[in-house]
Amino acid sequence: MLLDKVVAIVDREIITWSELYKAMSFEYQTEIRSLSVNEKKAYFEQLQKEFLEKLIDMRLQITEARKMGVSVSQSETKNAINDIRGRYGFTLEQFIDALENEGFEYDDYYKRISEQILIQKFVQMEINSKILVSDEEVNEYFNLHKDEMPLEMSYRFLQIKIKNPTDEMEEVEVKHVISEIQENINKGVEFEKIMEMFTGNPAVIYTGDSGFISAKDLRSDLLNYIKGLEEGEITEPLDKKDGIFIIKLKKKQPPVKLEVLRDNIRNILVNKKAEKKYKDWAKSLRQRALIEIKL
Repeated sequence: MLLDKVVAIVDREIITWSELYKAMSFEYQTEIRSLSVNEKKAYFEQLQKEFLEKLIDMRLQITEARKMGVSVSQSETKNAINDIRGRYGFTLEQFIDALENEGFEYDDYYKRISEQILIQKFVQMEINSKILVSDEEVNEYFNLHKDEMPLEMSYRFLQIKIKNPTDEMEEVEVKHVISEIQENINKGVEFEKIMEMFTGNPAVIYTGDSGFISAKDLRSDLLNYIKGLEEGEITEPLDKKDGIFIIKLKKKQPPVKLEVLRDNIRNILVNKKAEKKYKDWAKSLRQRALIEIKL
């Protein structure tokens, strides 16, 4: 396969296989890092048609952004690259060496980052900044999703649930398990470790992490104990109809203020509208362009 063959023509501008290859290498650098040359080739062959469409969209968007007078300064691109290399603690020289080890030239990397910033600036200027969400839309979303909102105190806890004994032999077994659990607690063994130790024990029904559960969704006979705990505290064995519970409160999460929820909802709705508007805009660019695929 020749690296310089034409894979697409977009409004009289060509896209070559080498450009497509470089763009895919940039996009999928994490995924291909440990692949051999042949594995990388096979990986790209699976993605090349789909990614070529994406590259065409990028070309059209970059052209449109430049027509509208959007530009990216050297300092903007350099600052973005400095932020990236700062995450790895690299000097510029080390970063350039790392890029070369990954098969990138610094100039190509610089160009990709600059193009990304250009598209982001244009989308923000022409799409995101012009989207409005009314209070009525926020209220409608809130009412539809009210049950999912963190409007009450929520609790996250760890638990070991032990079966209720049905005869004397099981009673001895259960008492022994509870005694061992409490002994480990008193020794300062981490509760997670204790759960591991007793997972699979015939006397233990369940061990696990509840995740956050709102107060309204917690069974009341356990909530009465859990809400009185401080974070990190562990209950005594709680004898209930369906089992004996030993619970450690991991985290309390206070209800989120209504004004914060409304701001979050507004952001969700803005993002949804922006995504649709962006897709419609990208589609309109393709409809106006002369595109010939040769791949």
